[in-house]
Amino acid sequence: MSISSVTECVYQFNSNVSKVGNFSSPNYPNKYDPDTNCRYEFIGNDYETLKIYFVVFDLQPPYISGCLYDYVDVSTISAAEMKELVGRYCGNKTGVPLFSMHPKIQMIFRTDHVGEHQGFYGMYEFRNEKLIPPPKSFPPDLKGCGGIVTGVGGLIVSPGYPQSFPKDVDCVWLIRVDPGQYIQTRIMDLQLHGSIAHCNDAELSIYDGYTTFEVNPRILKKFCGDLNYYKSEAESTLISKRNRLLVSKLNGEVRYTYYELIPEEGYLVSLKAISKLRARYFKID
Repeated sequence: MSISSVTECVYQFNSNVSKVGNFSSPNYPNKYDPDTNCRYEFIGNDYETLKIYFVVFDLQPPYISGCLYDYVDVSTISAAEMKELVGRYCGNKTGVPLFSMHPKIQMIFRTDHVGEHQGFYGMYEFRNEKLIPPPKSFPPDLKGCGGIVTGVGGLIVSPGYPQSFPKDVDCVWLIRVDPGQYIQTRIMDLQLHGSIAHCNDAELSIYDGYTTFEVNPRILKKFCGDLNYYKSEAESTLISKRNRLLVSKLNGEVRYTYYELIPEEGYLVSLKAISKLRARYFKID
């Protein structure tokens, strides 16, 4: 009885070597070997993002219980070295292009001892985070709905504030400061349709700016109803984890809301860039 050997391999793609490139399964375009165990490491610098997509993807089809035999696991790795599984893929469906706001991605390619296929061929690209725009707002032609706020301060108001604006609005703002700084936000005036128990009707959510809505979005705080529900300053204040925040999701019938980004006191809402040293004195949720 013959025993097949295991194919082990590690491939690294470093942004310091090349910002763009390609990757493939062993032996591509020929069939990959049985009993393959390979790791693909895409390594970017801090404040870089990463996009990968497959041009060709041909693995053993899934069984009823899923991808158990030949598969690719894709995980993102944050700047803080937090690893999070995006998905497992097999057959000819990958769920990508995958765009990650994190600087690293790890792929694991494993096969069993039977049923070899052609494998995969893909492309990757590293980009600086400052080049990445916010997700699209809806409707796209609504004045004041979404955009980019940069610098040491500024303000954001809902479209038409202090008047109401239409239903089914999804505005997304990117708030970005220089690397090494944080963003301090405070909601000073808020009045959304319904009560705090009706967040599905209308809500204002603040996301980690190094998340995407498509892959494991991370909400830092969510606001619903009236500002009176948030009694203390701590309940209406947020310090970002890094230098980006996304403000999003104003859905349903909204009476009015007001939230802003400013470098000094005296406004209804403050949201300003602060240094690392100062951020140590704030509780980060």
